Amino acid sequence: AYYFAGQKVTKVMNEGWACVDPETPIFTEDGLVPMRTVVENGKAVSDGTDQQAVYDSHIIQDHDTVTVKTRRGFELRGSDNHRIRTPDGSWKELDELSIGDEIEVSGGNGLWPTSTVEIDWQHPEQTTLNDVAEAAGVSVWTVMRYRRTGRAERAEAIERALESYAGENQSIAKSELIAVPDEVTESLGRFLGLLVGDGHVSETAGQVGFTCDSKPKAEEFAGLAEELFGVSTTVAEDDGRWRTHIYSAHLVRLLTQEFGLQTSAADKIVPGQIRRSPKPVVREFITGLFDADGYAGEQGAILSTKSESMSKTIQLLLTNFDILSRRRKQSDGCYHVHLTGKSADRFSTQIGFGYAAKDEALNQYLDELAWFETEEWCDEIVDIEVGTGDVYDISVEETHRYAGAGFVNHNSYWESTMMGGEGFADPDEFLTYAD
Repeated sequence: AYYFAGQKVTKVMNEGWACVDPETPIFTEDGLVPMRTVVENGKAVSDGTDQQAVYDSHIIQDHDTVTVKTRRGFELRGSDNHRIRTPDGSWKELDELSIGDEIEVSGGNGLWPTSTVEIDWQHPEQTTLNDVAEAAGVSVWTVMRYRRTGRAERAEAIERALESYAGENQSIAKSELIAVPDEVTESLGRFLGLLVGDGHVSETAGQVGFTCDSKPKAEEFAGLAEELFGVSTTVAEDDGRWRTHIYSAHLVRLLTQEFGLQTSAADKIVPGQIRRSPKPVVREFITGLFDADGYAGEQGAILSTKSESMSKTIQLLLTNFDILSRRRKQSDGCYHVHLTGKSADRFSTQIGFGYAAKDEALNQYLDELAWFETEEWCDEIVDIEVGTGDVYDISVEETHRYAGAGFVNHNSYWESTMMGGEGFADPDEFLTYAD
């Protein structure tokens, strides 16, 4: 074995750890999370087919990088020697790719978290409707019903708890208290989807708003807000549009501090809690988002958003529903995530619209198709850029690959194996080899 040691070291020096940008989204048992988080937590990942354990990781600073973009809109930035899989099952390093080359596209093959994401947030005064409920010995739903109707079991105890809060916090009216959900449920997922799509959050005004084209839609959003947070809402028509207003500085703080919601349309994101949620919660978020910012008709289904980040994340989440899309920037600066043919049909059956008009329009489009064209889970490289930056990587058991950013990525196998003592280096040779 020592005869071949020099050749082994040379091979590892040439191939080394093949890594990706630390923000590369990876499909894991904890959801769609950045590679940085996978390296820190070592959670199991999808290899594009099955779930696999992670047994090692590595970070390299200031490495030569290559960024590739595909015709469908997928993007990957990694070290120049990072390898991705092609449609015939072979692997190519990023610096070997040329414009026009075909690569394989992949989602997480249905790997989703199994537990809902918990919410642990208190507003600054450290009191919520949840605390009032505990003090009164009732459920938070009873407190919320009392605030709406003035009637509830143990009404006197609830009022005493509310008055105690108001007495301790003279600058805050007891009407401003909100409830904080324990976890991200399907209802909260839909509320966030609608809000991110057609809503706004104003820290200056202490207001959450929602604008749509019909009263029932505005009332649905208002009902979700009242049910989830125990807040008062108003619904009114304004110049042909229906608007829901919620004046609550505490709710604004919850949505901006806990969920990272942004005021600017271009900066909107899919909250991290949604990316780490089980499939039913993600489905409700996407349904709400498409109900707000989506189109259905003779072109299929289209999500329109000014946020590039939002468009990228939604495209990746859709792949985990086995749905392919095209993501493109339009002349007006918006990004479209476009679903046609078989993927539009999968969207209809697996996710769908919550509003009847859009649902019917999508079904009409599908009914008028004579057949579905075959969808190939491959894509064409249309742009390549070089640069430098920090890169992260992991080692994956059995298959030595992982699904991330829409690509099937090869992990770093030999370096980890040899450095881990399974190769040719004895303990007293470890530092020499590492150097």
